[in-house]
Amino acid sequence: VTTLKPFVDKKFRTKKDKLNTAVAGSSLGGLISTYAVLKHPGIFNTAGIFSPAYWIAPSIDSLAKSGLKNKESRYWFYAGDKESSDMVPKMEMVKNNIRKNIKTVFRLILMKQDHTMNKHGASGSLHFINGGWQENNYL
Repeated sequence: VTTLKPFVDKKFRTKKDKLNTAVAGSSLGGLISTYAVLKHPGIFNTAGIFSPAYWIAPSIDSLAKSGLKNKESRYWFYAGDKESSDMVPKMEMVKNNIRKNIKTVFRLILMKQDHTMNKHGASGSLHFINGGWQENNYL
């Protein structure tokens, strides 16, 4: 937030406002992406969350439950239902707690796959992050 984003904004021609700033990642990167939007709503507006490693940081759920500031945040959740027995339940718990507090747009796809991402998850997330799917999609 204080080092990488200013560097990218200085080095590249970017739209610097939060509505044009997204963060995305898989596994631990999915956890960090969730955390970034929840903790820094003035910087990030959208998170692409792929197979998030929520089991590493149980406190992410209490952060999702707290009174959050960015009511317009957008989250793309994506995980395979064959990853582990607790992947989908943990992701659903965080998603539902975020949804209680924020007017958000979700797109949850549970493909019959493991920890790998297919082309539909990747291309769909890029469409979402770039402003597509403005309606609420609660799946």
